Amino acid sequence: MSTSLLGTPLSRVEGPDKVTGSARYSAEIAISGLRFALLVGSTIAHGRVKRLDMEAAEKLPGVVGVFTHKNFPRLGTDVKTFPLGTVGTKLLPMQSDVILYEGQYIACVIADSIESAHSALGALRIEYETLPAITFERSLESDTPKPEELPNFLADSLNTLRGNIDAGKNAASFTVGGHYRTPAIYQSPIEIGATIAVPDGDSLTVYDATQHILGVRNALSRALLMPLEKIRVVTHYVGGAFGAKCFTWPHTMIAAAAARHFNIPVKLFLNREQMFHGMGYRAPMDQRLGLGCDSKGSFTFLRHDAVSATSMTDVDIPPAVEMSKVLYSVPNLETHQSVYRCHVATPCRMRAPGEAIGLFALESAIDELAFKAGIDPIEIRLRNYAETHPETGKPWSTKGLRACYLLGAERFGWQQRNPEPHSQKDGDWLYGTGMSSAIYPTMMSPVEARVKLFADGGVLGQAATQEIGQGSITVLTQILADTLQTPLSMTYFQVGDTNFPAAPVSGGSRGAVSVGTAVWNAARNLIHRLSELAVADRNSPLFGAAIDSLEARDGGLQMKGQPSSSDSFVDLLGRARLDSLDAHGAYFPLNTTEADLAITRAGTTRTLGPNGPDKHVSTYGANFIEVRVHRLNMRVEVTRALGVYAAGRILNPKMAHSQAIGGIAFGIGFALTEETVVDQRNGRIVTNSFGDYYVPQNGIIPQIEAHFIQEYDPYISPLGAKGVGEIGTTGTAAAVANAVFHATGKRVYSLPISAEKLF
Repeated sequence: MSTSLLGTPLSRVEGPDKVTGSARYSAEIAISGLRFALLVGSTIAHGRVKRLDMEAAEKLPGVVGVFTHKNFPRLGTDVKTFPLGTVGTKLLPMQSDVILYEGQYIACVIADSIESAHSALGALRIEYETLPAITFERSLESDTPKPEELPNFLADSLNTLRGNIDAGKNAASFTVGGHYRTPAIYQSPIEIGATIAVPDGDSLTVYDATQHILGVRNALSRALLMPLEKIRVVTHYVGGAFGAKCFTWPHTMIAAAAARHFNIPVKLFLNREQMFHGMGYRAPMDQRLGLGCDSKGSFTFLRHDAVSATSMTDVDIPPAVEMSKVLYSVPNLETHQSVYRCHVATPCRMRAPGEAIGLFALESAIDELAFKAGIDPIEIRLRNYAETHPETGKPWSTKGLRACYLLGAERFGWQQRNPEPHSQKDGDWLYGTGMSSAIYPTMMSPVEARVKLFADGGVLGQAATQEIGQGSITVLTQILADTLQTPLSMTYFQVGDTNFPAAPVSGGSRGAVSVGTAVWNAARNLIHRLSELAVADRNSPLFGAAIDSLEARDGGLQMKGQPSSSDSFVDLLGRARLDSLDAHGAYFPLNTTEADLAITRAGTTRTLGPNGPDKHVSTYGANFIEVRVHRLNMRVEVTRALGVYAAGRILNPKMAHSQAIGGIAFGIGFALTEETVVDQRNGRIVTNSFGDYYVPQNGIIPQIEAHFIQEYDPYISPLGAKGVGEIGTTGTAAAVANAVFHATGKRVYSLPISAEKLF
């Protein structure tokens, strides 16, 4: 009898290892003869190192060496910052005395113990020449410098003009305009940045906390001028990432260069303060959005402008205006993004990179317009529902957004809502409810995988992807066991090694559809090889059968519709005297080729989506939030949170639910607690520890409901699945802001929503 594991809410297969402590993260790998490296970051945001005396530090017991810009190895400059999978910043470490952001690494101490390394850090004597620092806030307040236009590859997708904005304004019966601000915020994973580099002759093995092992190999190859095949990168588990570990950052290069220079294994890990300088963050952004509708609630125009901060050396921006172009049917639309060059570290992708920021502005404006026009917030969204892509007219592969609205409204009790602010009170508490749309583009990349069947019936799958806490090992194991019809107890999957078949960055919610489909294809190819064995084996009950008449069932092959005609995998391999049999498989999304897969192998992510040749592909959802606000101190608390999502076939409901509620919690933190404060006098970050930077904790996160619409989308993959890792984050902050307005009558245009903004 056929059994289906897909759609089953299995617990994590690696869960026991994690909860018992036997799982090993990159900083925990046991290596003999290990030395320890610690970094010194600059305490100014702009200037140069005037003097750096390391003589006393070098003489301390246990110190192997001290690196500064004066003696650090010269690195190869052919590094790539886009697309994903290369370096986080092309400002390579310790190549000159110039300082362009606070925390920029200016020295590295290597010693035989952490204690010796700390002593050496204290013995360094450093003097700076300080220059004025350009900050994002001061740039916004002045006319100089001017915002910088984006490179063509970004500007072409983010700067759009459709229809006639002036005509749309003239046709509007109701208009709103808002100036929205979001601060820099940080991923703050539990696992800090960490690298162990182990030299072996002219080869190098690197254990790195990364979302992209092939990307790290690529970056190190370019920086260290080493052949790709001489570098192996391993990451067994990643303790949270959220975008910070998509790239190769300077600390990894320093560890690898130090290991090669001294020919010793080196462990280097950041401290929490260095995580606020050394591994990217969500850039601060200023958005201006205008929106209008006619008397029936149909949108007549939408204009969305955004400017964010980037570093002096790189342009990395969250594409905030992108969703304004596609989410609703708007005849007259204009979008534009630009950047300010500032003395800051380079920002990077963070969970729902531009979507969470852009939807805060867009969905807040729609809520404001709905209230002004006297239309229910869900109804105004339905009246402007985009049945096809607003720019191309092409259909969506699937679009369950309408169903998300309706199911969410039913489960949340939206129909009983009084639209008037201040309409619900309980003692000193004001209650309010708000909602928003959610959308995230479906990303895909070419991938390959390997599957091996052993003589005892055990199955092993391998791919150079990463387990970053999202449950990828579990889902890939399910796909493998389901396709081969083998017991879960005999099916295993390995990830996190560049010696395995090539896979892309674990970012952009692409893992299940991309790697999963390659595994599915590899398993099908293995079934074909086994079928060839069976039909050619005179001792097999399936001898002489047509290959396409066979299928995998119950740990073996059988004739379709004839359970009595079967042969087990164990017997097949035993009679053939094979210890194992393997097969490869690949996934080529939307007419890609081997050339695109070669890009994945080289360590640069080839991203495809959300636009296919004849359809557009995205994940959709709706967020519903209830808040209460204390009328005396204006403290805001989220009391209910519900999300409904249309994300294709749900391969593992338990993993998907975990991702959804985690994404919603992420969005609540964005809305209520997280903010980076910069000293405008010198460009230094004030909130650089968990004592000052407040990530959401259990006390402020309510019980969260997450539901999924039944949907199957075969357009991009026979699995019918889409990504779920980021959709929960996208609209949550807007829903919180809309609920706060409903409770208080006060529209907040800047995050986080704090008491002083409500008084």
